[in-house]
Amino acid sequence: MTDMGEGITASMELDEDVPVLHAKVTEVKFLSKVKVALVKATVPVPHWAEGSAVEDGRYSKRPAAIVVRGSKSAGSLNVQAVEVKVQILECKNISGQGRILGVLRGLTIEGECPLSVGTHTVQARIQELPEGIQWIWGNMVWVLEVPSANHDWALNITRIEVFSILDTPIPVFQDDVGVWAEVLRFLCRFAGVVNVTDKRDAATRVTRYAHGSHRLFYDSAGGGRSLYGVGQRGGTFQLASYLARVSAYANCYDQAAAIQTLSGALGVKLSWVFLEPFGFIHATNLLGYGRCNNPFFLGNGTPQMVDRDDASRTPFGNHAFCAFEPKLLDACAGPHTGTEGYQEYVDASIDDGTLLYRLYRNFRAGVVTDMQWCGGVAGVE
Repeated sequence: MTDMGEGITASMELDEDVPVLHAKVTEVKFLSKVKVALVKATVPVPHWAEGSAVEDGRYSKRPAAIVVRGSKSAGSLNVQAVEVKVQILECKNISGQGRILGVLRGLTIEGECPLSVGTHTVQARIQELPEGIQWIWGNMVWVLEVPSANHDWALNITRIEVFSILDTPIPVFQDDVGVWAEVLRFLCRFAGVVNVTDKRDAATRVTRYAHGSHRLFYDSAGGGRSLYGVGQRGGTFQLASYLARVSAYANCYDQAAAIQTLSGALGVKLSWVFLEPFGFIHATNLLGYGRCNNPFFLGNGTPQMVDRDDASRTPFGNHAFCAFEPKLLDACAGPHTGTEGYQEYVDASIDDGTLLYRLYRNFRAGVVTDMQWCGGVAGVE
């Protein structure tokens, strides 16, 4: 019969050989050079820190952005690098190095971690960049793997929000406070861009969204004036107001600004094209109204569809749209979704055969050589 005291001694000796590890993640910092802004201010780093309340509902007050695998700028933007601070509180009967591993919805961060007691700054990496646009948010689970002990230790969780986009955002974002997280969230929610890998596809989806699902109407009574701050060749776009639909109306300048800016947030660069004169339009799906060949019908109290040579028919004096070279995009009429070249766009859009041009002095149907490439959106507010 074994004495109770002997049993306790044997157990204590056994416990002394058991590996012991207590550790926690204290900071996470994405080192990507893609700047992100929230509430029009650059997101501070680290993106998560112990004791900081970064939770923003389901999301984070400190979101990050990276570019997708295969982007030409991925290497220069350091998008795979993540700095993780790990505090080892206790370590017994363990030798060698550990491996810190963070996992959230297919995003995996990995790095070698010393096991000595103290705080260690681990130079980790995103193991595999997404191939397409992604919006990854939630609580990242962290594990410390220790091969020498043949054991993994679960650590704490950290609130993370990361966007993967197709390339560097356009300068109105990247050279200022950064790409607006609100815009990226908006596009992922409403414009169907998640998982898109092709830039032209992304611009097409943005154009379709702006033309239909955003539920704006062409300013058919107001003479085609901008409702969101831009002019014929661009300018400062009232992006926040546009997203909120502060006005139910928009014109072609607003719509060109929208697709240039929203595509640009995803890393897709579009040119701004201004065509003057434009002319009478073929019957088209005019923003908010459907089939129309008389764009200012509310201004003169006529139907939106009239006979080809009806004297009450109104033309576009000029028009703005965008290009993902060499194809054109138009979210005001059509929509035109990047499938037509310059001449194809003119042929599909402008009625150059109506007799109504005779009623106007120095006005004619626009042609390709009338197109002017402009700077477009120079700022957002």
